Amino acid sequence: MNNALRNMIAQLESWESAAEFNIPEQEWAGYAVRNRTDDLYISAFSAIFESLREEDDNALKTDMRELAKTLLIYSKSAAARYIKGVDPAPNLIYAAACFYISDYPATATLILKDVSNSDSLLDEEKFLYTFLLRSISSSNSYEELFSDVVRLPTGEIWDELTGNIRDSIALGLKEDPRLYIASKLLLKCLERYCEYSVGTNLSSFAHEFLPEFWEPFLFNEGTFSIWELFPSQKIALQNGILSNQDEVYSLQMPTSSGKTSLCEIVIF
Repeated sequence: MNNALRNMIAQLESWESAAEFNIPEQEWAGYAVRNRTDDLYISAFSAIFESLREEDDNALKTDMRELAKTLLIYSKSAAARYIKGVDPAPNLIYAAACFYISDYPATATLILKDVSNSDSLLDEEKFLYTFLLRSISSSNSYEELFSDVVRLPTGEIWDELTGNIRDSIALGLKEDPRLYIASKLLLKCLERYCEYSVGTNLSSFAHEFLPEFWEPFLFNEGTFSIWELFPSQKIALQNGILSNQDEVYSLQMPTSSGKTSLCEIVIF
């Protein structure tokens, strides 16, 4: 992101804080962003798509996290009541998608807890919504395809799913900016999902991985459904915790970072 955009984002965050702490409006700083919220909103999306082309993964995640926080202010903050013209539901879905891409999947889910999956949403937005909430219902063609590959995102069905989304990106680029935004973020979310999915990582790092052997674990509906790994869990698999070597491993991970579920995978 360029410095001008970062400055505007900083102004927006300061304005949001002033509104949050009930500082009288006449005492607010005379930030230019207060009269240019539309400009900042459009610029934020431009920066999102610029960041998606970033080759440095850490830079991508840092920018997407900052931009996600910016979108969030437009619909879920004390300053939001002073901003007009932004539809809360799709905007929060886009913000959640940006958080997911920046490695904050739990934040993405929490943001959408109060959002309704309404008929006014595009199919791509509906799928983003149910995907980020981990609540796939097969209510449209995207969800039907995804439900068949959610545990192991590979093969012809996965290729069909991502191919359909790429078609929507191309169509949106020609005819509908909103379709383009939703489809582009959806594809990036699915690419990240594929990278962190339990099935993908088991197939890459579990000794002599056999889908039929792991099927009871991947498709067990009687316990908490594990779709994907946290980054710390993936690091453990990458470092050989599921290899066939006779080694002892020591895990040092923060609370709620996935030690228990990782041990369940090792035991299985």
